[in-house]
This record gives sequence, structure tokens and C-alpha cells, in this order.
Amino acid sequence: MHHLSKICLVLVSALAFCAAAGAQSDPQRPADAEAGMPEIEPGSPSEDPQWFEKLLAREAEPVAEQWIGSPDGKFRSRVAAEVVATSHQVLAAAAFESIAESLGEIDSKAILKIDAGAFGRHPFLALDWLYRVKSPKGLLAGQIKHLSAVARGGASAHCYHNEAGYKATFERVVHGLVEHLEVAEPEPDPYYEEVSVVRIGDLQAGVARLAMTVDEQGDTKIVETLSLLVPVDQQTVMANDNYNVQFSSPDGSLINQIDVESQNGELSTQLALDPADDGWRVSGTFQSKKLQGSLEPAEIPSTLGMMLDLRGFLPRAQPGAVKSFPQWMSDNPLALTDVRFQVEGRVEDGIAARLDLGPMKLDGVLDANGSVVSATMAMGPAEMEIERLYVQGTLPAP
Repeated sequence: MHHLSKICLVLVSALAFCAAAGAQSDPQRPADAEAGMPEIEPGSPSEDPQWFEKLLAREAEPVAEQWIGSPDGKFRSRVAAEVVATSHQVLAAAAFESIAESLGEIDSKAILKIDAGAFGRHPFLALDWLYRVKSPKGLLAGQIKHLSAVARGGASAHCYHNEAGYKATFERVVHGLVEHLEVAEPEPDPYYEEVSVVRIGDLQAGVARLAMTVDEQGDTKIVETLSLLVPVDQQTVMANDNYNVQFSSPDGSLINQIDVESQNGELSTQLALDPADDGWRVSGTFQSKKLQGSLEPAEIPSTLGMMLDLRGFLPRAQPGAVKSFPQWMSDNPLALTDVRFQVEGRVEDGIAARLDLGPMKLDGVLDANGSVVSATMAMGPAEMEIERLYVQGTLPAP
């Protein structure tokens, strides 16, 4: 539930995406090219009017899987390609810097596509660029594809491919890598897990993941993550990452909570909510400034607690019935926010409900566990949509 409010607030603060709608449908393509990074003869027309589409449509046949790994043994994976292991921390800026150093000045670049989704249980976020380079050999054109994904055991991978075309091939290789990735100290498998995609109009802008595991004391660790890429213009992307961790007692009561948010790689919020003798204590950094405060005593349900409560409430709820919960949200850290669910009626996928998340209101569909199957919210001329792509596991018995 926490990631729904975070998604809404991040997107509302990023309404600049409207100015970039055209960048997604018709980016500035580099000059004519015949393959990968070919030489270009300025002013000469292409012999094939569909050269660009054919270039980007190239694919490779699958090859036998092989094992790759880091020298220190911290991870190993099976992947169907001949690859050279590189750091998953490589970012687009570093890639362009490397291209410029080896080939020449980057004359122009443009966002080709932003994409988000899941390889089964593994959420991914992708960003494709087109670019043109002034090299000693003349103008060169190319495409670079970046793809980040969450792998097994809580690890993540960032891969990129600097060659035009081979999009499905690249995705197949990364899918195989994250599916078979093994880390030295993996996190336990979740007993409950969800992956959702976030859309703005036709743009698949982000992914959210919810995972619940049991620790040695029998408490539940709840991890909710959100990653968003929102285009500002044809050459600029706003990146937002949110990491929320709750510990919950078996009955669903919140033990403590941490919320971390970064924007374009800069940490902006890192807050903790901990129990205190006189209620709750809030501490950390909020919008890049130190923050200390307290909350009055209150029974706060965790995400698990809300879902358990909704699971008992929804089957008997009639249209108009309301269920509300006090929640701590880092956008308003010195107060509790009343999260409200109002039942609208039964639909094919579950139960239609109006979700009131403080300043945000969404129309959604909940399943029998109180999990959000889908939700929509108007955002100016566009519509923001959240759709669950993957769910596995069951919640604890009452």
C-alpha cells in the first residue's frame, strides 16, 4: 500500500513528463546509417527508405547457456550469450562518456524508449538511446540499450548493449542472467511477493515490488521498492528510486519502518520510525535536511496488517462500506495519514474500491487479500495506471 502513495506523489511532482510526450513517439534520430556504428556520408540519401527500422529490428539466435561470475565469488549466473562481465552500476552518463572518449564528440542524442515490466517475478526498467558521434572517420550513428532488473536473492543487475537492433536478444540475455543469478548470501525467498508496472498514458514508466519474508524471531520483513524513469525532454530523464522497509509482528502490527528515496542518484530522504516510551520517534533526513520529531501513541498497522484486515473485511463489505488505517508516510513524516478504502462493488477481477491516500485519490480493484490488482488516477491530460503483473504466495492464516 505504501508504494501506491509514493508512486502518486512522485509522478505529481514530475508533471514535466507532459512536455516530453513527443520525445517518446518521435525522437530525433541520428543521421542515416547502414549498421551498428557505420560511417555516414552527409547529404546522401539512403538506398533503402526502411534502413532504420530494419537496423533496429535485428536479432540474434539463442546460443548455449554458460556460467559467468565475479572473481571474488560473490555472484555467479548462467546466461545464454558470450558476454564479458561488467559492473551493473554503469549508468547512461558513464556510457556516453566512454563512447565520446573512444569514438569522438557526441553530436546529438535522444531518448528512443523507456520501458518497464517484469520477467516473471523479476521487475525491470529499460532505457534506450539513439546517438550520433563526430569521429575522425565521419559521422557515426548508434543505439545504446540499458536494462536494470531485480534478480533472485535480492540482488540487482544493470546491463547495457551498445549496438543498433537486437532488442529482444538483449532482453533474452538479461532475463536469463537475472533468472539464474546466484549470490553468496542471498535473501530468503518471500512467502508473499508482488510486481506491478506503472504507466503514464502509453509510457511504461516504472515498476514496484512488494516482498514479505520471515526473520529468525518470526516477525515479517516487508520490503517495498519503486523505480521510475520520467522523461523531461528528449535528452533528459528524471530517475526516482524509493526503498521502504517495515518490520511487522505476526498479527500485522508495525514494529518499525525505514523509508529511503533518491532522485537522479542523490539521496533526498532517509527517515526511520521507531517506537518510543511516549509514542513514536521520527529521525533522519527529509528533503536533504536533518529531521527529528515524535508522534503520539497509536496502533499503526503494517502493510501486512492492512492486507490481513482487508482480507477479513472485503468478503462481507457492501457498496459504500469504508475501511481506514493510520499510516506513516515519509512525505508527511510528523503526522499520520489516514488511508481509506471505500467499496464500490464487485467486478470480474475482484472488488472495485475508491482509494484515498491522503492528498491522492485513485480508483482501484482489490483482490481477496486486499492487494491492489489495478488502479488509475487522472493526471492532467494523461492517466496514471498501476497494474499488477505478478503475484505469488499466501498471507498467514488468521
